[in-house]
Amino acid sequence: MWDQRDAGKTFVRNGPLQDMSLARVARDGTELAEYLRRHLHKPRIVLLGHSWGTMVGLRMAHDRPDLFSAYVGTGQVVSIAEKEPVNYARTMAKLKAARDEEGVHALQAIGPPPYKSADDIMVERDWSSRYDIPSERNIYRSMTPVVLFAPGWSLWDIYEYLQASKYAEASTFDADQSYDARDLGIEFRVPFFIFNGVDDAITPVDSAKRYFDSIQAPEKHFVALEGAGHSAVLTEPDVFLKELVTLVRPVAIQADAEGG
Repeated sequence: MWDQRDAGKTFVRNGPLQDMSLARVARDGTELAEYLRRHLHKPRIVLLGHSWGTMVGLRMAHDRPDLFSAYVGTGQVVSIAEKEPVNYARTMAKLKAARDEEGVHALQAIGPPPYKSADDIMVERDWSSRYDIPSERNIYRSMTPVVLFAPGWSLWDIYEYLQASKYAEASTFDADQSYDARDLGIEFRVPFFIFNGVDDAITPVDSAKRYFDSIQAPEKHFVALEGAGHSAVLTEPDVFLKELVTLVRPVAIQADAEGG
């Protein structure tokens, strides 16, 4: 398990680091990929990114295609500036339909995007999650036992871990607001996959599909996961694994056979 800078035990052991930029984290990921190739004795490895991890993963796959047999994005981020107004409007519509005056007032108080701070985003996410599909609403509750009983983690480690997420959100807020995956261009020299939940309330599936359709890659597949949301990789692990085995594994096997 690799904890990226300013996250998990990396944060617990080192505290805040100076450079939390997307480019720096992507370089960290590339260094990890190079290590894993040596450690696993594989010419290339599969790169899977979830949510913010798709922002990191796309950069890695674009800059170092020689390291990877495939890129897999889930909860694919395309454009922060484009998706946040959509998320805000859809959440507001749900709140009004439910006649949830408290929620409506909360969203009106922060106003529509662009948001002024990471705290404003969390207000929208909080109210959105209350009207999300059941698997997404209950994700933190279902993951709590996993965290509490994780091997090698003390209660103090968990407390520090929670502080890390707050720091990372605040430190990357300004840079993330200008993020657009299309800035990398549309050509990728690795097989390209996106598995997105149809009911994703954070990274809309229609946006991910439009982006996918524009991509030029040696091979590509888009999978719309019915009944799944933003964290399908966690909430629908059996379905997700089946798609990985069916679509991505053959590509990885072929890369091994060709020696990279």
